[in-house]
Amino acid sequence: MSALNWGIIQDGGTFESLMHAILCAEDPGIDLFGRPGKDAGQDARSANGEVIYQAKYRQQLTMDGAVQIALEELDKIKEYRKPTHPNYRHWQQGRRWVLVANILTNPNDNAEWQTKVRPEFQKEGLEADYWGIKTLEGKLTAHAHVREVFFEGENRILVALKEAHDRLNNECIGSASMKNPFVGREKEMQSIRDFVAADGKRVLPIVGAAGIGKSRLVYESMVVLAQDGWRVLWALPEAMSRSSRWFQLFNSNQRTCVAVDDPADSRLLAAIIEQLAPIERRNWKVVVACRSSQAEMLRPYQKLPLLATPVLLTPLDEAHSKELLISNLQGSFTDAQYHMIFRHTGGVPGWLCLVAELGNRNALRGLPQTVDEIASLYVDDCLSKFEVVNRDKGLRARFKNGRCQS
Repeated sequence: MSALNWGIIQDGGTFESLMHAILCAEDPGIDLFGRPGKDAGQDARSANGEVIYQAKYRQQLTMDGAVQIALEELDKIKEYRKPTHPNYRHWQQGRRWVLVANILTNPNDNAEWQTKVRPEFQKEGLEADYWGIKTLEGKLTAHAHVREVFFEGENRILVALKEAHDRLNNECIGSASMKNPFVGREKEMQSIRDFVAADGKRVLPIVGAAGIGKSRLVYESMVVLAQDGWRVLWALPEAMSRSSRWFQLFNSNQRTCVAVDDPADSRLLAAIIEQLAPIERRNWKVVVACRSSQAEMLRPYQKLPLLATPVLLTPLDEAHSKELLISNLQGSFTDAQYHMIFRHTGGVPGWLCLVAELGNRNALRGLPQTVDEIASLYVDDCLSKFEVVNRDKGLRARFKNGRCQS
């Protein structure tokens, strides 16, 4: 039986964050990755590039499933290790591959791995190992602070990039998926890269209205920085406000960039600056995204040498607005309609994605003339999917006090 309640770990993003925390506790110089989708088949790599870690979380995973996963990954690894492949640079130093999985094994399972997986990897000059639940629990015994965060209710402040992606995707409305192309922010992306490359400044605010695309900009920037060799971490502001033990899982002087998205507590900025003071964080940078309405929190710190000039995020221009609509729409509009939508939404990505979602639901009754109309149409369409009783409750809330609450 397992010593810990692994039912607490419910998804691959959280499991990968756990693996990253354990690896950082064992080797502060470990390189962390973790972008969902296409990658180099690596979720972490030792500083010398010789040991590659890959996290795989599956409900009720067995050794048969783990063997299948390993052999499928080996087919990809064979391609990555060819000198002509773009990912060769990530794999050329590789000597050992470790599958980290939520699998509870017995001696017979281990024999299956030794006979079915290890020989196939050895043919490619790689050793293949696995860390199952027993191995992970042994490591968590040695690193109690990691166990406390993931299994004993201690506030979890920083998560890996994959978990950040999953959280952001769950917050997207309809067609505003994280899978859709990211358009029109090349200048702002470069500003973030310039910030992390420069000496002196440690905190960069990203300021913009709600729905302008701050979260997506910061996430995509973190992906690029990870590819450039930075350790990137995503902060959870709501947990930050309840804890003073922020960076204990990832403390080292490795080049690190932390993203803080939409902090509600104005006191957090002061605490962030204070947390950057220790010598072991001298190579850390922080990117803070905040709404224009909350930008006042920056005023007391404007003259601090650590604070960089804020990046002001503005609406998309008409060409990029059209590109975003096309990438979200299952059908299409006429050029005149695209122009009209741009005029009515002002190029704000959040409103553009709502229009696209309404179009995909066949819920547009002509083109909305204002953002209030867009919101009203969206709410009405959502309510129409409810059962009658719940729909009536929603309608009463929507017209509370005789006024439309869209």
